Amino acid sequence: RDSPIIADIDAGFGNAEATYLLAKRMIEAGACCIQIENQVSDEKQCGHQDGKVTVPHADFLAKINAIRYAFLELGVEEGIIVARTDSLGAGLTKQLAVSNEPGDLGDQYNSFLDCDEVDLSTIQSNDVVIYQNGRLVKPKRLPSNLFQFKKGSGEDRCVLDCITSLQNGADLIWIETEKPHINQIGSMVKKIREVVP
Repeated sequence: RDSPIIADIDAGFGNAEATYLLAKRMIEAGACCIQIENQVSDEKQCGHQDGKVTVPHADFLAKINAIRYAFLELGVEEGIIVARTDSLGAGLTKQLAVSNEPGDLGDQYNSFLDCDEVDLSTIQSNDVVIYQNGRLVKPKRLPSNLFQFKKGSGEDRCVLDCITSLQNGADLIWIETEKPHINQIGSMVKKIREVVP
């Protein structure tokens, strides 16, 4: 008798197209469920390790959509997608999110960045600045070229990750934590259920 297979494809091993191709191979091999996480593929760290780097929501949602497309193309209409967020332990991002208007998903992602207010006279060559809440700010960038999130923003980032994943094709969510803090998870799940019951 066949057993259901859950395939963990880490961060998709590339962009949305690479994720689609990998998911398709996993489904052809018998996977009825694909798990993917919101880390950057080439900066991937195990869940318990420090130094995790996440991608903007639009990039992650494109990978979720790619997996769904692979399921549908292969005639598996009830394929399950598990969206894992590593945001709780990830204090870094490789890129700023694209934002087209205040309050959109990109703007929400960028609002978690650790920034310093600047004015035009202090901007130097190659500085990255964004206009946020009526102010010109410079996200803190490390020598590794990674941008830093505000300390203590992990739970709010997890909640937004889970809400957007569930609203855009994920069937289940996985919140990666360093330890099984039941109250912490319960608090986040309560906030998620306020938007996605």
